[in-house]
Amino acid sequence: MNTMTKSAAALLSGALTLAASLHTLHGGYGGATHVPQNGTPSACEAWKEELAKLTPSQKGALRKDGAVMRPGYLLLGEDLVPDCELRGRMSSYFNEVLSVLKDRDDNRKFAAAHSKEIVAVLRRIWPTLGDSEVLTGDGLGETKYVLLADPALAESDIAPLVSDILDAETIDNGLGRIIFHRPLPGVKPALLRIMNDLDDPATSIMILTILNKMGEPSALPELKRLARDPSLSAVERRYAAAIAAKAARGEEIKFSDVERLEYEDAGPAAGSMKVTVTPPAPK
Repeated sequence: MNTMTKSAAALLSGALTLAASLHTLHGGYGGATHVPQNGTPSACEAWKEELAKLTPSQKGALRKDGAVMRPGYLLLGEDLVPDCELRGRMSSYFNEVLSVLKDRDDNRKFAAAHSKEIVAVLRRIWPTLGDSEVLTGDGLGETKYVLLADPALAESDIAPLVSDILDAETIDNGLGRIIFHRPLPGVKPALLRIMNDLDDPATSIMILTILNKMGEPSALPELKRLARDPSLSAVERRYAAAIAAKAARGEEIKFSDVERLEYEDAGPAAGSMKVTVTPPAPK
């Protein structure tokens, strides 16, 4: 399994609450609807079966948002992905990524072959980039960020989307973890923009930790400065000093070095931070 996939799966698996009963779908991605000789329904046929199960309100949500979440199945709309076979196969792909059930080689091949289409769908259904409510249900708070983590998605496709999400949401552990484990150079300008407008030391420390991993030369001096800043809480200074010291020694910095800062009592300076539920860091 790819290191990135392992990290994202391990870190986010504690937050996953989607049902595990998914269809194993095969077949072409642009051909005619068919049922293989072994009796397994094609991706298109499986999609049609799920469509038939929708309630009137779910059908309305599908028309409005372009997709609808059912237990164990993210059903994409015809307007969002016109080709039926591709639409069904992409639903299967999203389900398995969200559920972290298995890291299948055919999923990676599918993501690499259809990176642009997958990212286009994510952009359409991402809650902070529009009015879609597909990924706002119970259990999808931080879980949705794993959809951005597949290393098979081309950087040229995924980096602009992640940058736009950063501009819309700023950053917390959920998104920070994904960027830390795949530090896309194309995302650096968005991180620097946030830093310039930020008045939140704890979030600044997280961003500087990520920028340092990206090789940004200003990150380490700024971490050292924060470690001496008397306006920060003792907890914030301690985190900044510890990360700066590891970086100066050339030691590997892990996301666990910064993620717990979001929960520790950092005093009034932490009041503007977003608080979310994060599973334990991997050993």
